[in-house]
Amino acid sequence: MLQNDIANEYSPITIVAAMTSQFDETLYPTEVLIKPPEGAVTINSVVLLNQIRSIDKQRLVRQLGELNQETMEQVNQAIQISLGLVEV
Repeated sequence: MLQNDIANEYSPITIVAAMTSQFDETLYPTEVLIKPPEGAVTINSVVLLNQIRSIDKQRLVRQLGELNQETMEQVNQAIQISLGLVEV
């Protein structure tokens, strides 16, 4: 989940990014590696910040994990790159 806490409190939708455990060793600037046990992943996984979407919060079943501050900074940078807010 990428959306800020205030919007999550009041909006019926939230913003999320896809994750996968199937990826090449070379990551794109819009991808962030997550290593176990961070985010409750059991194998190395990648957050795909080029696959950002809005979903209805009713589709969310439960929180699986949480990323640390350093990883979230990498996620924020990858979002900015994905949206063209910074130069690559």
